[in-house]
Amino acid sequence: MKLSFKQALVIVFLILTPLVLSMLPFTIQSIKSPPDRVFMGLHRWSEDYYGYLHTINQGLMGHLQNVNKITLEPHPATFIHSEYAFLGLIGRVFGLNSVMTYHLSRLVLGAIFLFVAFYFFYFLFAKILNTKYLILNTSLAFFLAFFVGGFPYLSWWVELDATRRSTILPHYLMGNILFLSVLILFLSYLRNLSHLGNLKRLLLLGPFSFLLALIHPVDFLILISTLGLFIFLNLFLSFIIKHSLEIRNLKLEIYSLLTVIASGIIPILYIRYALTLPFWRFILGHGTTTKYHIPLFDFVMALGPTFFLAVGGILLLSLRGATFIKLNVATKQSDIKKEIASLLSVARNDRLQLPTGPIFLLLSWLLVQAAFFFKLYEVFNFDRLRTMQPPYYIPLAFFAAIFLLLFFERSEKFLSIKSSHRRLAVRTIILVIFLSLLLSLSLSLKSLKSQVFEVSDFKYFSSFTYPSQKQYEAWKFLRDHTPENSAITALYEARFLLPAVSGNKIAFGANFDNDPDYGKNLNLIAQIYQATLSPQNAYQFLKDHKISYLYFGFQEKSLGGDLTKYDFLSKIFDNGEVAIFAVK
Repeated sequence: MKLSFKQALVIVFLILTPLVLSMLPFTIQSIKSPPDRVFMGLHRWSEDYYGYLHTINQGLMGHLQNVNKITLEPHPATFIHSEYAFLGLIGRVFGLNSVMTYHLSRLVLGAIFLFVAFYFFYFLFAKILNTKYLILNTSLAFFLAFFVGGFPYLSWWVELDATRRSTILPHYLMGNILFLSVLILFLSYLRNLSHLGNLKRLLLLGPFSFLLALIHPVDFLILISTLGLFIFLNLFLSFIIKHSLEIRNLKLEIYSLLTVIASGIIPILYIRYALTLPFWRFILGHGTTTKYHIPLFDFVMALGPTFFLAVGGILLLSLRGATFIKLNVATKQSDIKKEIASLLSVARNDRLQLPTGPIFLLLSWLLVQAAFFFKLYEVFNFDRLRTMQPPYYIPLAFFAAIFLLLFFERSEKFLSIKSSHRRLAVRTIILVIFLSLLLSLSLSLKSLKSQVFEVSDFKYFSSFTYPSQKQYEAWKFLRDHTPENSAITALYEARFLLPAVSGNKIAFGANFDNDPDYGKNLNLIAQIYQATLSPQNAYQFLKDHKISYLYFGFQEKSLGGDLTKYDFLSKIFDNGEVAIFAVK
């Protein structure tokens, strides 16, 4: 990719702008933190965030496998979401805490993802367009993917928000990077430039696919389904156009697909096994029991103008492709063949490779992802929302850019025609497109503003988001003076916040495995904090559940009890706001 200085500046601007804007809410929320508070970096107002934090914290403590510390339910350490523990291992090298490790990971991974996405668009357009306008066309597609969002429908669904795409959850970003990288390697491999070069690409497909299957199994499933459909289209359309099969190309495609599947099958089998184990099986259960009613109209409108432009692009390409097939079969006209080949071929020569072009790969991607979203998620028993975590907006933006290129190329001719009706129609379409994009951009700015105030109004600071310095001091004391994974009791807020710093396990933090005694045990914990449970019963309860410490912060104190009445408890920490008691 040879770039002029101006082109390089444009690319840097395009990548940095969504990166900076998407990190803006976290930056403002951090700056606005009061001096007596600690911002825990709550992201997307989800309790899952604190689960990611305490997994990172396990990496900070030197572990790659992880356990869930918001429960005492016995379960083995696994590699599920160990990408966060891996980030913790990196954060440990640089002396970071779990919060900074998480958000710096978003920043770094987001930058990598945006670069890979830009290169992916460049890679596609380099095969089908004149190099004179290559950077311009690539920039247009990139703009549509990362600047243009949807209309105000399904606002709760963050995967549809354009302002969050650049630095969304770290494991989403890892999955997106690997997904696009495999597609680039796949298309490069099909060019078959040299035996040695292809062997390297084939070998690289292995580790990329393995990591994708481990980090984001749904992405992997959509990927192999996309490649499978693409190969089917290759066979089908080759036979229609040429009435023969190109065995060599077919072998290349099958080799690459088998490499991807073989590399990902081990982590997929491992994850399926791990999700049958106690505690971990709740993840699988959540996907089968949680249903989302998503009206089709709302969904389409939430995708925004890029969706409608993409449909137009696909229709225009379909018309050109259908015309070519008809004329090629009937008359073998070489001029038409060359024209369409320049648009659809991945090869650098005039030899037509219609089914192996990037356009059909992207079409396969969209069809597969739509099939999983509307139906196949039920077949494979996973959460429907996960089907939209692969970067669906990439192929949409590509086809939308194609539509704009073809439309404006033709609109000049229409505007020069004397017919006032045609000129009015073209101008109306241009105006609608412009207003739609403008509305989408304004809604994206509105979304950014709402994200800034998502965790606080900066007048009242929830301790779930901004715990006090003294609370944080107590968690660090636990980290430094109590054994890792030792059990401690706490009420709601400390249950989620504490493990992200201290490394303790929380007694009855959440009922992941549907324990029928969960409510009863929570009630007994409340009675201990109220000091109404008899000393003998309280001591026996704590010993039976191997609870070593009691956290006594503002929520726990609000129950009105005095834990010093229990002679089997010894106070080992007290900073005036939080006390910690050890069970003798």
